[in-house]
Amino acid sequence: MSDALDALGLPGAVSDLIRLSGDAPVVGRAVTVDLVSAEQGPAAPSTRHLATAAVATSGPEEVIVVAHPGLPCAGWGGLLTKAASLRGIAGTLVDGPVRDVDESRALGYSILGRSATPVTARGRLVEDSWSETITFAGVRVATGDLVRADGSGIVFIPFDRAAEVIERARQFAARESAMSAALDQGEVITAVMGASYEELAGRVAHS
Repeated sequence: MSDALDALGLPGAVSDLIRLSGDAPVVGRAVTVDLVSAEQGPAAPSTRHLATAAVATSGPEEVIVVAHPGLPCAGWGGLLTKAASLRGIAGTLVDGPVRDVDESRALGYSILGRSATPVTARGRLVEDSWSETITFAGVRVATGDLVRADGSGIVFIPFDRAAEVIERARQFAARESAMSAALDQGEVITAVMGASYEELAGRVAHS
């Protein structure tokens, strides 16, 4: 997917978060949450706990995507994980620290974030909005955009360009599959890496 975004001149790849819990790739539609510092938040901040509205209205094939102002406190915790897991939410991405990581691991719930911390957000962070366009690790993300996150990082795909990006990604995947098949048949890596898809497909078909 990242190669497809590059080919189309689109931003969307994030590579500096780490997997904190869960093993499966996180794939689905983004549901955004924007956190800000309590000092910079609205004059009358919501009394609702951070991210609870996003979790309560999301389900399978959706991913909670949390923008974080970078303070050394958690933007996600164990009860949110439990609620999200029970609703079948695909996973959570936090551009900041996360707490209660052991609980998330025990549930097998997938979270990518910047670090683990025991420090609460209480009195430090407030929710500025949810289901609005956010900036996540320098990338603009809107609710409904497509997300894929795995051990290599995160890719966000704008919803209105999704068909184009997916088709280009299929082309890249087909070429890489042909390259892999050529290697399996004994070709050397120098010849494989320089060949076109048509050349590779022809070699594999006649082997």
